[in-house]
Amino acid sequence: MEKSVADGEIGCEMSGCQVTDWLDEQLSRINNDDLATGKSESDDFETPEYSDLELAQIFGMVQQNVLEQKDQLMEVLGEVNGVTGKLEELENENQKLRAAFSAEVAQLKDAWEEEKKTIMSEAARQLHEKTVAHTIIVELREQLRAKSAEVARLERVCDAFDDVEKEYRERIWALETENKKFRGVESPPRGIGLLQQAGLGMVQEDSDGNDSSSVIID
Repeated sequence: MEKSVADGEIGCEMSGCQVTDWLDEQLSRINNDDLATGKSESDDFETPEYSDLELAQIFGMVQQNVLEQKDQLMEVLGEVNGVTGKLEELENENQKLRAAFSAEVAQLKDAWEEEKKTIMSEAARQLHEKTVAHTIIVELREQLRAKSAEVARLERVCDAFDDVEKEYRERIWALETENKKFRGVESPPRGIGLLQQAGLGMVQEDSDGNDSSSVIID
């Protein structure tokens, strides 16, 4: 917001050239003012009379004061300009930092999206493998249960067959013993083999005239 420089008012946003022009204008007005005594706008106030020397001294003091104020103002203006430049540098640096931060955030976001896709894909793959493995395990357990039941059944069949085999062995041995008694052939001891029977001379002829030996089933 810029104010008028008239009537001794200085603008809030005046440049160095404007301040210098204003000060020069004030000095010119002082030089051109009539310093003679006279009436003021108020009739009750009378301007005191000064000698030429006093007026010259007053003018010199005023001029010196104006010059000092001008120097101080220029110094302050220089400091303000320096601070303004520093603020501009800080603002530019801040904008650069913001841009770099935004770019880094965008890069991290993209990297996270890719990592999330990879994690989700790996999780889906592991879940699929786990499901397949679970299905295979269930099938193998069912097969093992069925095989175990089959083995148990075969064991029972084998046990029953062993009993039947033993019973048949006993019957065959009894029949062979009875048959040999009828034919006058000594029955070999139970559990003796053919070679042992041949060694003992327990060989007999069959109905066709051929030698035969008793077959003992162990």
